[in-house]
Amino acid sequence: MKTTCTTDLPITPESSDRKDIAFPHVATLTMRLSKGIRAGIVTRALTEKRSESAVVRRWLRLGAAMEGVDISTW
Repeated sequence: MKTTCTTDLPITPESSDRKDIAFPHVATLTMRLSKGIRAGIVTRALTEKRSESAVVRRWLRLGAAMEGVDISTW
């Protein structure tokens, strides 16, 4: 089943000073997914028996898509 990402998902502002050392480009994202969306991503990844890193990659892809960041060069 193929899913599509839309930019009209519920999001909340984030004012975090944390820097992500492993993924420095994440620090440029200024919006955070709502709790329900985050839970859905984790649930789906666990259902599909994906690793923790797959969950992180899925968050990054969705967050980048919502911010309009081109991830093809990552």
